Amino acid sequence: MFNIILHVRNLSYLVQKNRDSIFLCVSILVLALLTQLFIENLTIASILIAGIGLITAIMLNEQILPYISWLAGAVVGAFIMFSNSAYHMENNMRGFSNADLHTFNSTLLTEWSELYVKQNALLLVLFSIAMYLLSKNKTLEKSLLFFIPSGYFMLRYLFNISWQQQPMVVLVFELLLIITFLGTLIVVISQSQIPFSSKRRSFSYIIISLLLIAPFLIVTPYGPRNILTSYVFLGLALFELLRYTKIDFTSRWSKKIALILVACLALFFLDLHGINKFEDSQRIAQLKQEVNSGEEEVELKRLPYEFIGHDLTPPDGSVQGDRQKMHHNISLDTRFNIVNYHDSSLDKLLENEQ
Repeated sequence: MFNIILHVRNLSYLVQKNRDSIFLCVSILVLALLTQLFIENLTIASILIAGIGLITAIMLNEQILPYISWLAGAVVGAFIMFSNSAYHMENNMRGFSNADLHTFNSTLLTEWSELYVKQNALLLVLFSIAMYLLSKNKTLEKSLLFFIPSGYFMLRYLFNISWQQQPMVVLVFELLLIITFLGTLIVVISQSQIPFSSKRRSFSYIIISLLLIAPFLIVTPYGPRNILTSYVFLGLALFELLRYTKIDFTSRWSKKIALILVACLALFFLDLHGINKFEDSQRIAQLKQEVNSGEEEVELKRLPYEFIGHDLTPPDGSVQGDRQKMHHNISLDTRFNIVNYHDSSLDKLLENEQ
């Protein structure tokens, strides 16, 4: 995933150098082509981004050959990607074979905006702070406009409220709140005193983050793993804006604080992945022991932190479930009885206290 992000970031850097040298254009074409061979939504988004970049370059009277190279590489790469036989099979779960225009409204109000905005509360608050710092006249009305949407979604996130618990009228209200927040962000960036090049990069990162998941408004499946790249580009836009606030990011204390935060985050996620790995090895060993003893139906316990992975405990009978059985040399006829995670040591402790 991060290799893909790096590819797109490098493409943007090379194109924005605005030179029409043969070496640069060939490099852009090759990199654009390679970027197309990983994830379907990125393949589609790259063509849209290159097209928008080309139109923008024409309007601003810039060199267009780099953008033409990007668009050409993206189109050729997309042709190679979707010519794969996997995209032409019946009952395929890939690409636009699952497209349904009728789901646009319902998806926008539910899963799509839930993952992109409503559960993205921390980034929303940070964007609100950036808008406040970049604003020239910090009136009460402006402050409310900056912080009410992000504050609402932060509270919603803290109270663990999801779209399944809400009526239609609230979901429509939340969509209007999102539109208001996005419109305010666009106005603040446009009116700020930051250089035009940084404004352009900020808008580019935000647009890219939207385009990367735009196909999922009509295409399934859509889930947390599809949103990570968009979060990264929103983060890039945020840091581009924060560069021009009065916060001194080059000071020694700022660097130390940033280093401590990054180290804490890294240790936190390493801890989660490590515990998942340990529990997975334990459950697989238990599962194989039961299978070897002749059991046809075995218990498969979920992992404690499944939200950081994808299909770590897939449903029995699913494609992913059968793949896991084959990977562990378990008969496909073996049935998995999936149960929620629980620590047997904790269960014993609780039993002793009763």
